[in-house]
Amino acid sequence: MKKEEKRESWIFMPLGLFILSALVANVCAGLSGTDWYLGANVYLKGIQTILCSFSMQLFFLIAGYLYGKKKIADFGQYRSFAGKHLLKVGVFYIIWSVIYWGVKYVFGSFVEQKMTFTHLTSIFVRPIEFLWLIYAYFVVFLFVTLCIQVFEKKKRQNWLLGIFFAMLFVPLFMSVKVRALYYLMRYAFYFYVGVRFAAKKEKKEDEISITVFLLGLLFYVCLATQMGFGLGKTMLSVFSTLTGALFFFTLGYAMKDYHPSKKWICKIVWFLQETGKSAVPIYLLHVPALAAVRILLSKLGFRFEAIWLQFPLGILIGWAVPFFFYQAVKKIKWIDVLFYPDRNQLEEEI
Repeated sequence: MKKEEKRESWIFMPLGLFILSALVANVCAGLSGTDWYLGANVYLKGIQTILCSFSMQLFFLIAGYLYGKKKIADFGQYRSFAGKHLLKVGVFYIIWSVIYWGVKYVFGSFVEQKMTFTHLTSIFVRPIEFLWLIYAYFVVFLFVTLCIQVFEKKKRQNWLLGIFFAMLFVPLFMSVKVRALYYLMRYAFYFYVGVRFAAKKEKKEDEISITVFLLGLLFYVCLATQMGFGLGKTMLSVFSTLTGALFFFTLGYAMKDYHPSKKWICKIVWFLQETGKSAVPIYLLHVPALAAVRILLSKLGFRFEAIWLQFPLGILIGWAVPFFFYQAVKKIKWIDVLFYPDRNQLEEEI
């Protein structure tokens, strides 16, 4: 168990990068959505665009990798594992939807979007705000893992990879209004690539290093071209998303046996890994934490209109409040289960 943990603990680094990217993107979205920073909006939206171009896709790569580490021998084992896992994820999604809806309903006078009972009853087709990620994970996990059982038994893995890759381009040419289908189009490919990466028995370090370099270069070229010419959702945006997510994922893997001599690099790696270990609490609590602090400051008569203060303060609060709260309460079993309902499975995979 200890040897396995040491070998696979690298996954916390890209997981930490994912949650920090999501946090900073949400801070940018919150600030650019006001009329306080009209001069800075272009920069805030630029940062948000860059981070959103790979962060959620990176999450699904990680999720697929973790599933791929679970060796499913036959359909009976898959049915048992997937059934229990999806039940826990489904209950997890409902509980947090009720919690977040209740908080926004009670404090309705302080929030921009007021909650109604319809918001709660429609969570199975329309997730509440940032909880869409849990909903999307449920849908993608169910669909992709079922496809794996059907296609891979017939030795048609490349067919499946091609189908998922083609699905990435569907939203460019048609409007996909059903949320579940839209999430499948956007993220099924990344989940499956994560599964395939986990299944690859031999990963040569030289090949990984070259892959990291090339993906990083392609990500920069695609993103720079897209933003430089002001392009929206185009085929180029799909490739910038693809190369960005794969770059940061493989970078995390490439660094698993890297022991930097410089202390500041070690501290960055340590920070990303520790943040990754608390990714779920940070994701679930950073939005309410930011909202609560804004309300409190407003009541106290403070109004931080300086972008140089509001931006870093938002990032610090959004990370620190959930992180240290979870560190303080994670030993309380029922609270830990509230954040990680499948804790035993996660420990087995990592």
